[in-house]
Amino acid sequence: MAGKKKKAFKKRYAIIAAVAIILAIAAVMLFDVKITLKPPGPGPDGSSALSFAEVAREDVMCSNDTCLIEYIIVSDGTVMSVVRRSDDTEHVEIRTVDKAAAAEAISAIRALQEGGVLFNKANSLYHIYTYSESPKQAFFSLSDETGQSTQRICETIYSESRPSDIWFLQFVFWRNGELIQDYHIFSTGAVVHISFTEGTEAKSSQAFGISSGTLKAALNMSQSFADSRSNYCGRDGFSYGYVMISKGGGTRMAYTCGAGSSPADELFNYLLENVAKS
Repeated sequence: MAGKKKKAFKKRYAIIAAVAIILAIAAVMLFDVKITLKPPGPGPDGSSALSFAEVAREDVMCSNDTCLIEYIIVSDGTVMSVVRRSDDTEHVEIRTVDKAAAAEAISAIRALQEGGVLFNKANSLYHIYTYSESPKQAFFSLSDETGQSTQRICETIYSESRPSDIWFLQFVFWRNGELIQDYHIFSTGAVVHISFTEGTEAKSSQAFGISSGTLKAALNMSQSFADSRSNYCGRDGFSYGYVMISKGGGTRMAYTCGAGSSPADELFNYLLENVAKS
């Protein structure tokens, strides 16, 4: 989750009973990832499908001042790293790696996923998402060797990656009575999308490509929206939403459900119409 992230994430999880991203760990510390897969769209070049893996280690105790370590690997060679500290600051870095190495890492993580296995409930959890060819369930705790192995795969591929000028937009919305939709939109044209229940159960994931025209329009619209951390939706039929951009080492985010006419509202509505319906 992915998945799944900035101060917005922390508020997001609180608002939706644990879901951006800190997960509220209840008496039973279990994250149930059920992936119901959809066919991917074409890749950014229109010729090939995309796959991805996301590995997140969330620690509500923020041991060693680290609350979240998250990696996203996309088969187009994009590698994203997010580290959140106890003061809610996050360091986001997006790098590139050879496509063959990215695909190999995704396959290795997929192969390690296990279903129906319960681990130590007293520890924080690994959350593993992949776009694969069959449904998966994964329950990984901080003390579990399998979960640690997935993180080591990510760390290795990250160490082999190169600096890049890739930027990304995160787009999240929750319609009343429906699943929470979370999109990571990379400037390569790749999109990673995961749908959650209110209780943070991942119900579907997919990876697909969008056109250069859509990317250009979204980037142009994202240049002018102001940072806004007031958690306000204001739109009938919606409970929650925000847009966030990470570009050139800086990050801005704004809570919005597109109810007004601000640049953030306009960007939200553009992504709702042109990416969410992809």
